[in-house]
Amino acid sequence: MRFQRLLTLILFLFFTACGKSAEERKLEQMAVDLESREKLLLAREQQVDLKELELAKLQQQIDSIRGKSDTIGTYNPELVGTWQVTMNCIETTCEGSAVGDTKTEQWIISYQNNKVIARAQANANVIRVYNGLYKENALQLAALETPDQETHMDVLLTPHATTKGLMEGQRIINRLGICRTVYTLKAEKQ
Repeated sequence: MRFQRLLTLILFLFFTACGKSAEERKLEQMAVDLESREKLLLAREQQVDLKELELAKLQQQIDSIRGKSDTIGTYNPELVGTWQVTMNCIETTCEGSAVGDTKTEQWIISYQNNKVIARAQANANVIRVYNGLYKENALQLAALETPDQETHMDVLLTPHATTKGLMEGQRIINRLGICRTVYTLKAEKQ
């Protein structure tokens, strides 16, 4: 009887040990499969990264081409000269500005490297320099320097339809996320 119990115990241990070995082999095979899948996934991720880089380069080339076409303006000799510019504030959310504020500046407009340059003066001192383009019957300017990086000053002037030497438009001062001021502009050639 003891012998039978001992034999049963040995057989039980033998079969359970063999069972673990089969389970271990199954787990090892699953680990190998998982590792090969991970390698395949990593290779695909690298392919996607390469495609994204190629797309980014193509987008940069497209943007560069668009940017070059946007920098082509029309030469208008009637712009060159001195202009008396009157600005009237019509909208503001900025401190220090009020609707109805009026400013008068003298702008000296010229061309430099196919771009329009406007030097704004007050009391014979240059206070701001704008550059931009004249295209599609409009003068589009942006301030070269602003008080900070968040501030943008943009000007859009169009020649008056019936009065030579007169342009009208707007100047927008936009402090990103903070405030905005809009002026109407009237520019008369001197």
